[in-house]
Amino acid sequence: MALKDNINAIKQELSTEEQFLEGMIKGELFFKKYKFLIIASVTVLVIGTIFYNVNNYIEEQNLLDTNIAYSTLLKNPKDEKSIAMLRANNPKLLDILKIKEQINKNQKITATTDDEILASVVSYYKASKNSNKEALSIYANSQDPILKDFATLQEGYLFLKEKNKQTADIKFSAIPLNSPLTNIATALKHYNN
Repeated sequence: MALKDNINAIKQELSTEEQFLEGMIKGELFFKKYKFLIIASVTVLVIGTIFYNVNNYIEEQNLLDTNIAYSTLLKNPKDEKSIAMLRANNPKLLDILKIKEQINKNQKITATTDDEILASVVSYYKASKNSNKEALSIYANSQDPILKDFATLQEGYLFLKEKNKQTADIKFSAIPLNSPLTNIATALKHYNN
């Protein structure tokens, strides 16, 4: 019986080794068949990872350089090197600086921008600066104004100052309920002169 068990154990061991060798041969054949595809995939993966990391590093450096240039321009608005840096890397930030400078000097805003959000804020500022109800109304009714609720609130407040409570209440009611300015509008609606 022991001899029979030993023979079965040897057969099983040979069968396991045979399966292992068969798997190795199949793996080798698979690698030979798809060698180019496997090497190309690994190469693309490595190059992609390197490119991604280099690109992130370059973006971080540009952001740091832009922040340094912006800080320099806040201290010295005439620094040509910083102006050139912002013009090349972040022209919107340069537009913001020009607009800020004109506002600080109480000048008419002549700086232009391609950025829709900044243009909308400048339009609101121009309408709000002189407390002009008509200009605020035009801004609030323009296409996609960013500060529509602020313009409507300010317009209502100007009517309230003129003791035109009925028109002011209409303006305050135009502010949506989900607006952060709803509480202020509600308080002003209940305000009595």
